[in-house]
Amino acid sequence: MRHDALKMEARQWAIIATLKDPIFESDVDGLFTRANPSYLTLVERTLEDIVGNGWENTLDSEDRARIWTEWHDAVARQRTF
Repeated sequence: MRHDALKMEARQWAIIATLKDPIFESDVDGLFTRANPSYLTLVERTLEDIVGNGWENTLDSEDRARIWTEWHDAVARQRTF
């Protein structure tokens, strides 16, 4: 069963990789785990740059505190960001 779930997840991310919309995924703690090429192009970073909390370095300094607060609220409430 686990093998089938991993295959399905791999297929889903193969499709997501082709989308023009920037998409990222995080774990339950709000740490970035992956992103599609459109997201990486938008923020001009590599996946290695943004994993974990590295994504915050892509934010404009004027917006960083507000977005950080909104992000962590979304993670704590398990809601869409």
